[in-house]
Amino acid sequence: MTSIPLFSRQVSTHFCTGIVLQPSKGLMQGTPMWGCQLLISQCGTSALPGIEKLWSQDKIALRCRGTYFTSYCSRHIRHGDVVHVVSKLIHHPKYIPTHEAYFSETQLLVTDNYGSITLIHSFTK
Repeated sequence: MTSIPLFSRQVSTHFCTGIVLQPSKGLMQGTPMWGCQLLISQCGTSALPGIEKLWSQDKIALRCRGTYFTSYCSRHIRHGDVVHVVSKLIHHPKYIPTHEAYFSETQLLVTDNYGSITLIHSFTK
């Protein structure tokens, strides 16, 4: 018999700057939604003991829900643009039947009630 670990959903506030990859838009349960992969690079000194330098690059799913942000992102943000994001950072478990295991999934969520997304630089005219 295998035990299933009980994962809890973790939510925190996240500020970052990244590059937009593969933007798309659509509807989710009747609510307008815009999404992309956000490429985030980090470099610096860690506050954790035992780690001196920090170099990393991550791709995180960014989702914008609601009429205002979906409209703004659809009109102004394109693949390759640099954006600043203030959002909810959500970690939640995702069960993958093929592997019969849980994996942690991370996404950034901006809604009309919380967060912002600002275009810093666009390489397209």
